[in-house]
Amino acid sequence: MLKFVKRMLGLSKTESIRILMYHKILPEKEITSRDLLTVSAENLEEHLRYIKNNYNTIFFNDLKPGCQLKHKLILTFDDGYLNNLQYLVPLLEKYKLQATIFIPTELIQKCEAYNTPHP
Repeated sequence: MLKFVKRMLGLSKTESIRILMYHKILPEKEITSRDLLTVSAENLEEHLRYIKNNYNTIFFNDLKPGCQLKHKLILTFDDGYLNNLQYLVPLLEKYKLQATIFIPTELIQKCEAYNTPHP
């Protein structure tokens, strides 16, 4: 437990990779209610600018035994929302950053929306 607390406070000498996870991205003016899955495109751009200036983004398959992890970061976006294509991709290209988008493939052939409540 002490190791975990030290690592969370940045006091551990053990190197670990930083992974940031996002979901939905919308312009601030289109966010009607706050939920934990949505970040505004404006805030995301601030995050990406900071990341560009302080880290190198990598993919999971770039992690190798003995790989230097200092200043490396993995960006992930879950659920493959259309707004990832609309707002994320242009920002990734602008800042020349890499990210992994996880798409729930089980819904590809279905005509139902993700997060649709079922009776």
